[in-house]
Order: sequence, then structure tokens, then C-alpha cells
Amino acid sequence: MQMSNGQCVIFDLDGTLIDSYDTIVDNCRVALLQITGNITSFDFSLHKKRCLESLFQELATFEHIEYNVLKQAFDQAYSNNYLHKTSLFRTTTAMLDTYRQKGFSIIVLTNKRQLIAERICEELLPGKVDCIIGRNGDYAIKNKDNIFKRFTEMNVDFRQCVLYIGDTETDAKCAEYLHVPFRRI
Repeated sequence: MQMSNGQCVIFDLDGTLIDSYDTIVDNCRVALLQITGNITSFDFSLHKKRCLESLFQELATFEHIEYNVLKQAFDQAYSNNYLHKTSLFRTTTAMLDTYRQKGFSIIVLTNKRQLIAERICEELLPGKVDCIIGRNGDYAIKNKDNIFKRFTEMNVDFRQCVLYIGDTETDAKCAEYLHVPFRRI
């Protein structure tokens, strides 16, 4: 993908552009109910600003279930219910418009499945995003081994990226891997 002026800004999706916290919690509860048959006493509020993989690891440990079992059940529940209670943050549209007016292309980088990320952006951010890079398999893309692979698969030159905006340590690490300045929201 060639950027219009050769430069782009990367945005994280969850916690940066969209508020999906309640949707994620609801789908974790559905997944756990399917797996264990019980309602969890896990305190989700302690994990609001952490990446989803960390939440899953701690939740699986707390409930004494395998991470992959939880992840699979969550993905199934979420794929049917990803927009329920999901909304834009109040400042999202203005922030994206500001960067676009300055001539930057907008990339969304997320660990969400590619198709779900595309649907969320189409529904909540129509015409605001130039490229969406999500996962196309079961592996998280926001790590050193997979981030470059997904950029290459999506035909995006990460060297054109001038800023990464996100909300978690995982986002900060991705910016570091890509050698891009990071701004925490």
C-alpha cells in the first residue's frame, strides 16, 4: 500500500479509537459460562488498560482453564457480538480528521481478527482509515516476530510510519519494534 504523501500514522483500535471494554468483558463472561458453566468472580476492572492477551492469561489462570480453550471460546462469542456496547471515544473522529487534514494516511493495527477489525472500522469509522492490519490466524500480531510479517503481507512499508498512537505497553513495544515514535493515549 502506497501512502498518499509517503507518511502514515498507526493507531491501535481497542482503548485508543474505540471503547470495547464492556463488549470484551461481556464476551469473556459468555465464554467462561460456556466452558465452566459458572459465573466468574474475576475482577475485570483491574485489567481495563491492559492488552487482551494479558487479560486472557490472568483470567485462564484464575479460572483454572487452558488459555487456548478460553481464547477459542472468546473468539466464537466475540465473532457474533463484536459491536455490542462498542463505541467511539468522544475525541476519535476529530483526532483522525486532524491527521488526515495534515496529509497523513491512517493505519489501524490490532490483534483483532482482520475481518472483524474491517467490519468495526466500516461501521464506526467509515472513510477514516486507509489500511487495517489485523490478525489473519490464531497468532497475535503485536509482537516482534509477527508484526513485520503482517505489514509485509498487507503490502505496507512500516518505514513510512511516523507515529504510533496507542494505550498499552504492547503498543509501546510495537512502536519500538517498528522504530516509530510512540504517543500514549
